Amino acid sequence: MPYIQPAARGVPLGGVHRDQCHHGIASAQATPAGPRELPGPAAETPQQRAGRFERDVFRYRAQLYSAALRLTRNGADADDRVQETFTRAYAAFGRFQPGTNAKAWLFRILTNTFISGCRKRRHQPSRCPPATSKTGSSPGQPALPPLG
Repeated sequence: MPYIQPAARGVPLGGVHRDQCHHGIASAQATPAGPRELPGPAAETPQQRAGRFERDVFRYRAQLYSAALRLTRNGADADDRVQETFTRAYAAFGRFQPGTNAKAWLFRILTNTFISGCRKRRHQPSRCPPATSKTGSSPGQPALPPLG
């Protein structure tokens, strides 16, 4: 006996509404914007955005530091990475959608920041120790008198 899928609320048993595709996804014209929509993150003031940022994001500070410390193996570099993460997150916070996973978003920013830093360091010329002369001294230091 074939399986018959139960009807969803408002959907006829054998198919979908005429304004939906075969996956049951409503088309853009089928969902008109109602007058009771809440204002989005773009409509908030800078003070409201800063408050929401502190409330939703700063609670992950210790976890971000721990992850940055594992990546960099240096406390000062970990602090720099966390600060850079928060700077980038605040700059892009207008595009962050409330209700989504802020922790995962921050960890992705931290990881991308770390990878970008590694790539920058790879393309920078390495610093060589100062060259020594035949007498064994550096160019800025006086030569030792010959033994004799």
